Amino acid sequence: MPNTLVMNAVQSNSGGQGDRANMQESLGEWHRRKAPIAMMHYPAIPVTYWLGQETDVQRAVESLESQFTIHRETRPITQLTYLDTFDWRLHNKGLRLKATSIDGVTELGLESADAPLNCRALSRTPPAFGNDLPPSRLRSLIAPIIEMRRLLPVVCIEARVQLLRVLNADEKTVVRARVEGCTATQARDRNAPRRLPPSLQVLPVKGYDGALHRVVQCLETGLGVRPSSVDRFLKAIEAVGGRPGGYSSKLSLSLNVEMTANEAAKTIHRTLFKMMLANEDGVRHDLDSEFLHDFRVAVRRTRSALGQIKKVFPPEMVGRFQAEFKWLGSVTGPLRDLHVYLLKMDDYRTSLPEAIHGDLGPLQEYLQLHQQSAHRALVDALDSPRYRDLVDSWSEFLDQPAPDDSACPNASLPTGTLASQRIWRIYRRVYKDGSAIQSTTPAEALHALRIECKKLRYLMEFFRSMYAPEDIQFLISALKQLQDNLGDFNDLEVQQGTLTQFARDMSTEGLASVDTLIAMGRLVEHLHRSQLQERERFARCFAKFAAKETRVRFRELFKREGKEQ
Repeated sequence: MPNTLVMNAVQSNSGGQGDRANMQESLGEWHRRKAPIAMMHYPAIPVTYWLGQETDVQRAVESLESQFTIHRETRPITQLTYLDTFDWRLHNKGLRLKATSIDGVTELGLESADAPLNCRALSRTPPAFGNDLPPSRLRSLIAPIIEMRRLLPVVCIEARVQLLRVLNADEKTVVRARVEGCTATQARDRNAPRRLPPSLQVLPVKGYDGALHRVVQCLETGLGVRPSSVDRFLKAIEAVGGRPGGYSSKLSLSLNVEMTANEAAKTIHRTLFKMMLANEDGVRHDLDSEFLHDFRVAVRRTRSALGQIKKVFPPEMVGRFQAEFKWLGSVTGPLRDLHVYLLKMDDYRTSLPEAIHGDLGPLQEYLQLHQQSAHRALVDALDSPRYRDLVDSWSEFLDQPAPDDSACPNASLPTGTLASQRIWRIYRRVYKDGSAIQSTTPAEALHALRIECKKLRYLMEFFRSMYAPEDIQFLISALKQLQDNLGDFNDLEVQQGTLTQFARDMSTEGLASVDTLIAMGRLVEHLHRSQLQERERFARCFAKFAAKETRVRFRELFKREGKEQ
C-alpha cells in the first residue's frame, strides 16, 4: 500500500556524515530542552474510563474539583502515529511503537499493554526498518522482533489533552489524570477522521495508593463509570475499521471431518487466495521482501492443493489453474531470488575473513541494481491482462457450487476420509524414498525427497484442525526438521551455481574487480563445504523422522482401511 510516512523516512536517510553529526547535535539540544516532558514516567498502568460525550468529561472534572484540589494544565494538540509490521510482529509480542512529531523531531516511544515502559529514542525521521532506529535500548528491543520487515503506520491519532494533578495539603501531586479528546485516521486515508469517545485516565503516583483509591471511588460511585481494558490504541484501531493481528502468514483453517472434500478444498483455496491478495499491494510497492515471500507461499500452496486434493474439481479446471499459478510462480521467482541474496549478504560477509568483507560490496550493488529491474518486470506482470484474468476467473470458480460430475468422484467424499488417505499415501512415499538414500545416492534424489516432504507438510497443515493438536503438531515438527535439512542442502547448491553465474556476468559487464571475484570464489567454496555438512546430517535427520514413535503416530492418525479414492 502507498505509504507516504514510510517513503519520506526512506528518502530522508541518505544524508552524509556531516548531516548525521549536525542531527546528533540538534537532537541533543532538543532533548535537553524537552527532557522534563519527554521523560515523564508513571509507575503503573493508568485506569481508563471511556465517557459518552463532552458533557460527561465536564461532569467528571467538576466532581473531582468538588472533593480534591485540582491543578489543570492544557497541552498542545499532539499528532502521533502507531507503527507495526504488516504481520503485527510488535503487537504479537505485546508491544506498540508510537511516533510523535515535536518541533520537527520524531520521538519514538515503546509501549506495552501489560506493563509500563520508559523506553524512548529520538530520530529526525520516522524509521522504516530496524537499522533505521537510532542506537538505543528501544532499537535493541525492536530490531530482533521485526527483522527484515518494514514498519508501517497502522493508525494516526490527533489528541487534545488536558492534564489534571490532584494535590494534597502540602501541594504535592498525589494522583495524575489525563482528559483526552481524540480523532483517529487510517494511515493511507488522512481525510476520513473518526472521532473517539472522550476518555479520562487516572495515573497512580508511587506511594499514594490511598489517594488513588479515593479518586477512583469518586468517579465510579459519583458518576457510575467503570474502568475499561480497551485503551486509546485499541479504540483508535476499532474506529478506523482495523483489527490488531488482522493478518498472519500462518495458515489458520477450521475444517471438520464431515465437510465434503469439495467444500473443504474451496475453503483452503479461499484462505490462500485472500492471503495472496492481501500481499499484492506490498509486492507492487516493494515495501519489504516478506510481502513477496508470503505472496509466493500462497501461490505455491495453491498449486500443491490443486495437485494433492485430487478429483474434487473438474480436471479441465485443475489443469487450467495449475498452469496459470505455475506462470505466476515463475514471474515472481527472479525478484524473490534477489531478495534472498540481499538478505544473506551479512551472512556471506561473516563467512569470510574480516579483511575482505568490503570486497563483496560490488556484489551487493549488482544485486540491488538487478532487483530494481526485476521489480519493474514483476509489476508489469501484475498489471497484465493475464494476471487480472487469473484473479477474476479463480475468484469466480471458488464461488461456484460443487460439481455434479462423474469426473469429480471425491467431491462429495467426507473430508476426513480423503485427507487421511492422501497424507498416509504421501507419508509412505517419503518414508520409502528417504530410506533408500545412501551416502553415494545422487543429489537429485534428495531434491526429489524435498519436494515430496513439502507436499506432505502442506497437506498436514491444510487439514491439521481435524486431528488432535498434540499429535499433528508432533508430526509436523518431526517433518520440519527433515525439511530444514533438505531445504538447506538444496539452497546451498543453488546458491553456488547462481553466485558463480553472477561472477561471470559481473566480470563481463566490468562490475567486479579481481578482489571481488576472488572473494566470491571463496564464498562459493564456503557454501560447498556447508552443503557437504548438510549432506552428512541427512542420515541423522531422516533417522529421527523415521523413528518408531513417529511411524506409530502417523499410522494411528492417518492410516485408513480401503483403497484410496
